[in-house]
Amino acid sequence: MVHRQDLFLAVLIIAWAAFTLIRHFQERSHRGKPGPRDAGALLLRRAGFEVVDGRREIPVAVEVDDHHYDSHLIVDYIAQRQGRLYAVKRVHDASGRAGGFIRDVMLPYKLVYPQYGLLYLDEEHGKIRDVSLRLWLPWSTRLRRISHNLAWMAGGALLFYLLWQGGR
Repeated sequence: MVHRQDLFLAVLIIAWAAFTLIRHFQERSHRGKPGPRDAGALLLRRAGFEVVDGRREIPVAVEVDDHHYDSHLIVDYIAQRQGRLYAVKRVHDASGRAGGFIRDVMLPYKLVYPQYGLLYLDEEHGKIRDVSLRLWLPWSTRLRRISHNLAWMAGGALLFYLLWQGGR
């Protein structure tokens, strides 16, 4: 037998879930779609990129000592060309800047989207720059990783051989 309080609680939970889902999908559908006259999107389209998504805000929680700060990292566009996705950031007045400036601006995007390529838009000069960041490890770390992988491969081959011989 269903009690009125149980029915009321069930309706309340369903209404809350529906409201949360609707709000989530509305935020996703309205999140920074670039307009037809958006200069950055036009620059990307002219260069053969498809603008997959507009502005994305990635929440970042920052803690300094005991102080908490809420912040966000903004990706201006997600673009695609020849099956590869790119995180795109507008960089104002990047001409004449050293590699350290580009590294400091673009590294957070590589950490958030490690599988994506990186582009920065220099709208002032009408250029799209493809950025590649590689973290170089010391030789000792590389050798340790290689030896670790070789040990796992040898162990797997030995296990395969023993299972194969046991099945005969």
